[in-house]
Amino acid sequence: MSMRRWAVVGFLALVAMSQGTIGLVEAAVSKTESHRLESAETNQGGVSASASSSGRRVWMSFGEPFEGRKLSGAQFNLQGGFLGASIAAGQTSPPPDQLDITVLTAKTQPLGTLIAQRSWQRDRDPFFEWEPPSGGLLIAGYSYTTALAGSGCAPDDTIETVSTSWNASAQPFVDGTHLFCVKAINTAGSAGDPAAFELWVDTIAPTITILSPTPGDLINAAELPGLLISVEITDTHSGIDPGDSEAAELSVDGASVTVSLDPDTGLATASGAHLAEGAKWAELIVTDRAGNATDPALVWGFTVDLTPPSGSVLINGGLPTTTSAYVTLNLQVEERTSGVAWMHLSNDPGFDRSSREAYTTVRESWQVNPVSGQQTVYVKFEDKAGNIAEP
Repeated sequence: MSMRRWAVVGFLALVAMSQGTIGLVEAAVSKTESHRLESAETNQGGVSASASSSGRRVWMSFGEPFEGRKLSGAQFNLQGGFLGASIAAGQTSPPPDQLDITVLTAKTQPLGTLIAQRSWQRDRDPFFEWEPPSGGLLIAGYSYTTALAGSGCAPDDTIETVSTSWNASAQPFVDGTHLFCVKAINTAGSAGDPAAFELWVDTIAPTITILSPTPGDLINAAELPGLLISVEITDTHSGIDPGDSEAAELSVDGASVTVSLDPDTGLATASGAHLAEGAKWAELIVTDRAGNATDPALVWGFTVDLTPPSGSVLINGGLPTTTSAYVTLNLQVEERTSGVAWMHLSNDPGFDRSSREAYTTVRESWQVNPVSGQQTVYVKFEDKAGNIAEP
């Protein structure tokens, strides 16, 4: 096997067109006994020059200068031209509208689901992606910025990235409405109009500020027919959808209760007429338009008491006579749900003159009518829910 020595003395041949003329000077670069490598140089100034070679392959390059970018965008776009050359006289940049970005999307992550513009959602660090503009052969990179929605969005002329995407994980958005804007900048310093994506973020669950009945409340028979179980809901950003049957889910003792939402007052109400007597546990879950739900569910208790107390009274333990107008009352009462709270005492059945006192089993020194004859003391018992018994 013989070794061949190569002596490189020339340079790569380039043939280019300028103003419709071509010039070529062929130069031998290296030579052995059986191989000849040829190259050539170009001459753009020739008037009637032509490209030729002694049968060897001639590489020709034409178009924009190599000082521009060779590749751009998501696909390979090869550019021809001269190394180190400048834009030829009379050559123009792409029209401005060809630098406009027309496709800009957002996803939950690079391979995630699409996020809709101007729609409440919970992703604070989306992945933005855009397509290169149609005149992207000379794109040097992209400038982007963020702003509050409604305040305008104008990226500067500083190239932030040469990629066609930006992940907001390093700079998550706060709750609210925002704009993400990006524009393309070419090697000549020209820029297209920015593309904008309006992002609505809500990651905070609604707040329940008022409860009725309040925790531990007692509901009596008189209140029940008109009773409304109601709560006041506040949500700073996306709000509650009154047309969503699942926006407020209320159950009492495990049974679902239909809720009505008033968007003007923020009140969620449910009728309480169906409630039976006894202790009740209510559970409420509220979900806003972005899907944020109260977690854990709000749970509180109240008691429905529909039955007044029942009881009896004796004067002086049931003795048939007394010589004093001041007597001792012995009282007994039965109240199973809320417990007895008050007693109303009177010497006349109409209770025109009465005394409302805290319940006790013995009331001393009650004055009956100071006249001879049979005397009667009338008592009405009142439970803690406010139900009052007949005398």
